[in-house]
Amino acid sequence: MAPVDEDLQQTVDEIRDDSLFEVGTVHAWSFPPQQAEAAAHQAWERMASVFTDTEMKMLEGLFYASAINGTERDASVDFSNPEFAYRAHVTRMRRELENTRSQIKPGDYIQRHMLLEAFEAALGEAGAN
Repeated sequence: MAPVDEDLQQTVDEIRDDSLFEVGTVHAWSFPPQQAEAAAHQAWERMASVFTDTEMKMLEGLFYASAINGTERDASVDFSNPEFAYRAHVTRMRRELENTRSQIKPGDYIQRHMLLEAFEAALGEAGAN
């Protein structure tokens, strides 16, 4: 077996650590992270089987924003923690969406609310924290 390139190995390690990684000057993010509980992955796969790629990107974007900004109760969000409480986090995200409803276009609000509500239900069905 050929030796693994150090840069490639570093990128793989970074993905495993926090789902944020760099490829040259590009920064990327994946959700849910590899370390997330299996139920979070099952819920995400269920959502992907029902919703379009565009809708899934919107949902992923909502989680990316919450990872960067935190939520009303979480100054920081660590999706890579295998014991992270996804359902409670989605509940907080829905509450924050409701609190900012007047600042969002009605169609965007409806779409975000629908996606978060569906993901919360999928997490519950999968038995997520």
